[in-house]
Amino acid sequence: MKKQKIKGFTLLEILIVLSILSILVLISVLTLYSRFRGNLLNETSQKIVFYLELAREKSIAQDQGKNWGVYFENPSGADNSFFSLFYGNNYSPANSVEKIYLPKKVEFSDPADNSSKEIIFQKITGFLRGGSDNSVTIYLEENPSQTKTINVNSKGLVNN
Repeated sequence: MKKQKIKGFTLLEILIVLSILSILVLISVLTLYSRFRGNLLNETSQKIVFYLELAREKSIAQDQGKNWGVYFENPSGADNSFFSLFYGNNYSPANSVEKIYLPKKVEFSDPADNSSKEIIFQKITGFLRGGSDNSVTIYLEENPSQTKTINVNSKGLVNN
């Protein structure tokens, strides 16, 4: 009688295939995580641009007969950084219309830690009050080299 050869996989072959699959899954997860964080930075940047453009439009329309602006605060410590849509010549919590906190893992680099910044648009023209360009920069905590800068030129035009 002839011996029949049993066909199948050895334990070593199965372990090699599982190792390769594990590596591929790990690479995929890390890529998706990185892409998610990049999207978080882009979404936050777009939200800031939206509020800056809204403040400019409200100033041009003379909504409430006032200048409109966006206030950015970067407190040190456990408090979350935020930006706020406001009306008037200077920010105060009393004239704030909406306050938006930055998502966790996203921080301001401009304004610097423990400081704030106002970007105010003039009525009718929508130009920046003060007449000079201004900007705000955000970054990912996990990767400070990954940043987004939102620029506002002296004529009030916003871009990122």
